[in-house]
Amino acid sequence: MITLNASDQLTGLDVPEIEVPDTVWKNTDLHEKARWLWCYLWAHPEQREYSYRELRETLGHIQGILLKYCDQLAALGWLRWERVDPDGIRCEAIRPDGGPCIRLPLNLVDERRLKPAQKWMWGLIRRLNGTFSYETLLQEGPWKYVDRLHLLLVWLANEGWLLGNDDENHSRKHVYKRMAINPAIQQRDAELWRVRQGLEEARAESDDAMARYLLANMVLAVTDGCMVLRHASPSGFIFLQTGERLYFDVYLPRHKVAVDLHRPEDDAPPEATNLTEEERWGRYVSVYRLGLSTKLGIQLLRIPTSELKVDRVRQLLEGKVPLKSDLRAVASICAALDEMAETLTS
Repeated sequence: MITLNASDQLTGLDVPEIEVPDTVWKNTDLHEKARWLWCYLWAHPEQREYSYRELRETLGHIQGILLKYCDQLAALGWLRWERVDPDGIRCEAIRPDGGPCIRLPLNLVDERRLKPAQKWMWGLIRRLNGTFSYETLLQEGPWKYVDRLHLLLVWLANEGWLLGNDDENHSRKHVYKRMAINPAIQQRDAELWRVRQGLEEARAESDDAMARYLLANMVLAVTDGCMVLRHASPSGFIFLQTGERLYFDVYLPRHKVAVDLHRPEDDAPPEATNLTEEERWGRYVSVYRLGLSTKLGIQLLRIPTSELKVDRVRQLLEGKVPLKSDLRAVASICAALDEMAETLTS
């Protein structure tokens, strides 16, 4: 359930944020696009060099206007910059000292469907804890007209960044209740719910089913754009003696990589004489699966249940399939999966 004061709905390691001082976003002596240039550069401190083409595609600034804004920001002491070649610049945003701020998540900063004014409005509503009047917005923000405020609010709601009733009363003193929400966090919470529901269903089946479910979701969390199948049987993966299909715990068909939980029968030496008939058969099937995988051109990886951790799964897959370079966007999912995996070995 979402409440208007639930600020924790907007925080978390998986959604990094920046602080934008009021002295920047409310400075009407600067063009809106100049203020947004500072915000964008401040949000991406790891990058220092930009091509004019990159900034034009990202921010919509042509070269002449861009250099003009850089000069204006530098004159205020908010930017250090220089040309590095005919096609680009090197720059570093500098934060003004002190004063109140609004906080913006990086996925909002990088959202191209919203204009700077809409993003600042979102940050202001969040700072006001979702309760405000148009008069408050006019006092706290750089806007001058009520009609502009209404359009900003409607756009934010339509794009899924604002939650609340669509009140037709546009008077300056009417008190509204809106919640600044982050679609990325809503999606994260929905994904967490899906994972937990699936886990409960797997747990009811068996511990092995639960482990397979966790493994599949860990693989899904760390891979980048890969198709991930659970309990999959590719073409030709058949036990010839019985004609039954064999299954991988997790299979990535585009990369021909499979991941199985490491089971006791995988360790039994072929020459062992003290095995029961059931253990001997399990060992035989294990060796057969490995040989058939190799014959089909599938790389079969195995991981013990005791090692089921997101970092360990990522390490196992490194160099074999495309992996996400940054797991912050799925940090909550990864933490939940690791926590669930601990119950298998406790």
